[in-house]
Amino acid sequence: MKNVMIVLLVIAALMFGGLSGTILGIILQKKIDKAVKQAEIDVKDREINALNDKLVDAVKKEDSLIKVIHTKSAEIDRKDKTIRELQKQATESLFINNPFMEEYINIIKKQVEQNDFSGLEHIVNSLPSIKVRDLIEKTTGITASDMPDDDSEIGAYFINLFRMIYGQTPVTGTVSTISFALRVNTDNSPISPVTVFKIGNRRIYACFPMQGTLAGLSTIIHRWRNKNTGEIMRMETKPITPNATYNWTYLEKKEGWPAGEYAVELFETKTLSLIAQGMFTTLVEEKKEETKEDKPDKPKEPGEPKKGSKVLVEEQFVDVYKLALEGGKLSDDEADNLEKALQGNPDDFASRMKLLGYYFGKQFKSESARKARQKHVLWVIKNHPDYKIAGLPYVNLAPVMDKETYYEAKTLWLKQVEAYKDNVSVLENAANFLLIFDHEIAENLLLKAKELEPENPKWPERLEFLHKLHKDKEKKEEPKEDKSDKSKDH
Repeated sequence: MKNVMIVLLVIAALMFGGLSGTILGIILQKKIDKAVKQAEIDVKDREINALNDKLVDAVKKEDSLIKVIHTKSAEIDRKDKTIRELQKQATESLFINNPFMEEYINIIKKQVEQNDFSGLEHIVNSLPSIKVRDLIEKTTGITASDMPDDDSEIGAYFINLFRMIYGQTPVTGTVSTISFALRVNTDNSPISPVTVFKIGNRRIYACFPMQGTLAGLSTIIHRWRNKNTGEIMRMETKPITPNATYNWTYLEKKEGWPAGEYAVELFETKTLSLIAQGMFTTLVEEKKEETKEDKPDKPKEPGEPKKGSKVLVEEQFVDVYKLALEGGKLSDDEADNLEKALQGNPDDFASRMKLLGYYFGKQFKSESARKARQKHVLWVIKNHPDYKIAGLPYVNLAPVMDKETYYEAKTLWLKQVEAYKDNVSVLENAANFLLIFDHEIAENLLLKAKELEPENPKWPERLEFLHKLHKDKEKKEEPKEDKSDKSKDH
């Protein structure tokens, strides 16, 4: 019995131990599973933190990069602004402050006379709009308030003005009729208007009603034109009374109106559109034969080579302005072909002049064009300092834009002056080159030319212009007076 009890106890103990072992195993497994999950969570947390750190670093780098980009962008803007300012200064030196502005006007006139306005664009586009406005005001009297407000329109406005100067009518608006008379009423209307006048009348009035497009205008441009010869007898701005019923303009001939047909046209100042027109005739008198004494001497071409000058015969008969304008229309391929042709024939004057015209307008936007132009300028100075072209704006340089090349050209000119002391063509061309930036040297050269040709009125005129040019420049550069309150105690 005792043994049976012991066996039962052993069995019970074994059974209880197996159960407890099972329970402990379950508990242990759960703890292990939980630890594994926690370990996985910790790994993921570490991965997430690592990713966050990388993201933060990336954001910091991006911020730093953005700052660098902003800094570089600001630097580029400053450089662009500096470049634009330098280009503006160079443009002013080459155009507005340049004593050869008349040469540019001649270039424009010559092309207008040929009824070709397309080549004017590269000239006008080289000028800042404010300077185009200034040029318009100085040459026509049209004030800034009467010009288009939009700067993008001022170039076309400038070109259309030249069309009008040479008898063309760029734009036609709603056109009113002009009446003509020898006298006007107190309300500005014509007295006994007619369209035919006798020869000898001195003053003829052109009267126009303030209707249609004319209504409300305070300024107009009036143009008097000889229809037989195409001559523009008068073209200028005129203030008128906006609220009047009529306004008038007139033209007086002290010797009396000659026989012929005449037209009068009115234009709106901002748009240059034709807004009124009319025509009248003066009685034709019998023609008399023109005697030899009546015929005026044929004027010499401007810039005709001087006696003794070494200018090539070819240049004497070639219109340099026309060649330059043709150059302004060249395509890049055409310019390249001319460059290649010059390598085989460097004295091909026409090709070189065209290339100077081609690079002239491009030099402000392209460094390579500027360098190519400088090369041609130096070649002309070195090989043909007495050429007519050597003294023109196409062969001018400016230290602001051309930098060391300007000083190289200056040195070259001084050597040529020393080599050709008695050649007034060389002296004049060198003076023209140095007139703006080295005016004291230019003055000495002009004085030398005056000594060689004491009877030539050109030299005193050029010297007077030089003095006026730099006197005006000095006035502009004077510091403004300090208008702040000063102490009363002395």
